[in-house]
Amino acid sequence: MASHPGHDFWRSWWCDLFGSPDPVAAAFSRLGLAGFALAALPFWVELPRFLPAARRSASVARALGIAAFLGLGVVARTAGGTREHGLAILAACAPALPAILLVIRCQALRHQTRPAAWLGAAMLLVSSANFVQYVREQWLGAPEWAGLPAGQKVATLLIVVWVGASLRTE
Repeated sequence: MASHPGHDFWRSWWCDLFGSPDPVAAAFSRLGLAGFALAALPFWVELPRFLPAARRSASVARALGIAAFLGLGVVARTAGGTREHGLAILAACAPALPAILLVIRCQALRHQTRPAAWLGAAMLLVSSANFVQYVREQWLGAPEWAGLPAGQKVATLLIVVWVGASLRTE
């Protein structure tokens, strides 16, 4: 994946340091991704509380979100750039997509949470485009696009902002 030496925030993947010859860098890189997953867990667990008018949909989204959280934990345990890593990413994304779509749908139905729905839609658009290009490169042999790791960072920022905006009750 990364074709340059060292780590560059915008040109390197979050997982590029997983296989670093520096064991400290590799350990902190894995710990960072695991920390990101752990930080998302309370959001999924508490989700129905933030969408009381759509408790059933929020409960389904919670179950799917927790499954995605578990998949992200597997991503943190696999070596970046390997087939296993790609499959772990796919396993984490499979339940995340319907979970996020459910939450955005619930948010879009209520005036008070509609801004969070727009943020979620932007996050989903950037994340999906990033994921599709990742699959094209990893499994379909498409040429590498240098902007893909930067897209990952933008998607991550949008995820954090969307989660924060979603923590508003109706």
